[in-house]
Amino acid sequence: MQISYQDRCFSFMGFWQENHKGELVSYKRVAMATVSFQGTEVLVNARLDGEAKWYVDDVLVEPTVVDGGFQFRVSEGNHQLKAVLVSPNRIYLQGAQTDGVFVETEAQPYVHFIGDSITHAYPGFATATAEALGVDYSVVAHPGMSLVDGWGWYTPMDELDERVGMESNYFQLETPDVSAVFTPHSFTYGRKPDVIVIYLGVNDYLTEGPNFNEENPGIFAEKYVGFVQRLREIYPDVP
Repeated sequence: MQISYQDRCFSFMGFWQENHKGELVSYKRVAMATVSFQGTEVLVNARLDGEAKWYVDDVLVEPTVVDGGFQFRVSEGNHQLKAVLVSPNRIYLQGAQTDGVFVETEAQPYVHFIGDSITHAYPGFATATAEALGVDYSVVAHPGMSLVDGWGWYTPMDELDERVGMESNYFQLETPDVSAVFTPHSFTYGRKPDVIVIYLGVNDYLTEGPNFNEENPGIFAEKYVGFVQRLREIYPDVP
């Protein structure tokens, strides 16, 4: 049996978007994909820029690299295969094949983390939280990034006039340390989180920094409310 990444047997956590080659591409700090099947063998049709962590039934495994992708052999039965991508690693997914049948993946609780270097660390705060809770997770985070555009501490591309904050970069695929051109995220493939955790503000000029003034806390509060409102439009009813 063969399916494409558009099949409902695939489940995606984090940022994923199609490219012009008909592949589904992972983006941002941590993204996950799962597919469930009944059988003894599964072939993931994909190519990697870097590496991925692969799990069968939550056990870390090594695939056999074959022509067309990554092959996994297991005992007869029901199984779930999971790929975890941590930037700068990236996967370009076309689909999957099995000697049995694919089945819809039973959804695990899913936590989506948004933040700066504290959340970006891998392994770190987000990883430890997800492992302790036994949940799937994804991470959109960047070291030195503020919430507010123009603030922050990271070094952007020379072509950028100012640092991009999470209020803008969350809705873009690329990060400003590697690109000065940004593609809007369509939010088509990643499933809706059960919970969103936001850890931002450490790199905003609230108490110090070259751009600090007494109005900054008010600016930050206004921007934070606006950011959460935009998230509510994308993820209705998610706490």
